[in-house]
Amino acid sequence: MSHLDRYDQIISENSRDKYRIVLATAERVDLEARLAGAGYVVEHVDDALVVRDGDLPGGRCEFSWEDNGLQSPHGRDLALSDIEALRNARQRIGVETTLGRDWRRDIRAIALLAERIVPESVGMYDFDAYTFWSPRWVRAVAAGRPVTLSEVFDIHAVGSDGRLWAHSHGLRRLGLIELELRGDSDAVSFEFAGRAVNAAANALLVAGVPPPETPLRIGSGTTVEWEPWESAEWDVDELGGPSDRDEYHDGPSGVLFPSDAEPALRAGLALDDDGWAVPADGLRVFEEQARTTAPAAYETSRAREGRSMWISAGQQSGTVEAFDGRTFTITVEGNGAQLSAPLEAVDSWWVSCEAGYSLGPWKAHNLAVIEDVAAARKATYDDEGRPLCSVCGTPLGHGHTCIDGED
Repeated sequence: MSHLDRYDQIISENSRDKYRIVLATAERVDLEARLAGAGYVVEHVDDALVVRDGDLPGGRCEFSWEDNGLQSPHGRDLALSDIEALRNARQRIGVETTLGRDWRRDIRAIALLAERIVPESVGMYDFDAYTFWSPRWVRAVAAGRPVTLSEVFDIHAVGSDGRLWAHSHGLRRLGLIELELRGDSDAVSFEFAGRAVNAAANALLVAGVPPPETPLRIGSGTTVEWEPWESAEWDVDELGGPSDRDEYHDGPSGVLFPSDAEPALRAGLALDDDGWAVPADGLRVFEEQARTTAPAAYETSRAREGRSMWISAGQQSGTVEAFDGRTFTITVEGNGAQLSAPLEAVDSWWVSCEAGYSLGPWKAHNLAVIEDVAAARKATYDDEGRPLCSVCGTPLGHGHTCIDGED
């Protein structure tokens, strides 16, 4: 099969990468017994266990298991206690399946499965997005919290010799292509690359993968086209070129480049406050999440000294002073006026801890441990937001090694 055939299969939605996660447990469990106890019929296929059930993605999941914990756990969703628990885990349970068009429903089905068979799990690792999730996130998703696109893929940005190469991991599991952006680092910043790839992913998710060299508006002033990485021209030893295409980077991926065309924004997309493409219903979903979680956020903000809560409700915003179950009393910054904000008008909120770290509606599941999450953030990221090895403290990257032999 030629590389162009691989892209054609994805564009026609006939090919998806597997969705692979790892669940970590503090103690070893009898996986087959857990699955049977949850009501699943288990088949032995080679060295794996297979479960077929209509509620699972594609009706099928494959399971494997290994001893020991996860290496170099890090991530914005983890508290320090999560990092320690993941490293000290006694067993790793692998789950493999294929996500369908309703991938949010499918990921929730996996979270529900995890809650049924290993409710004591200490966390989850998304193998192909290189992302760790706390057990609180798994429980929240199982309970119905929506999954966002940005939680299903990750963007790695690598800089060397004045060049930048940003590329995604995880989009092919949704029937899309991976996305890349390259350029001189003095012209393309890490922030711009991340926003552009995110916006392009949103556009592809909503409108589908267009043929190569099709203009696609991804921002108020940004239009791009894409070409297969195999068709792009690369300088000898250029960052992201053929010499960097190991097994983790050699699949179908589109290199984004600027376009002079001025196409309209695709149907189903809107522009956020910063002018980047987002799903048109994204704001509605966020505001629903904000209203749903605001009462519990208020209670959590009062549970420990040093915490505070800020809310936005239409044209009003300020620091929360009280909540009677239906209406917030807020103090407006600047003039100190006190106003009433009904719960049904809330469209956003933030809870901050004494260290100055804040969490919003999508991180409501972490509010009870916000101080621990803030400490993990300080311990596992540098000032530029790059993840650090939890063992040796150096930036994590391709080929990273430390005294424990982790990579």
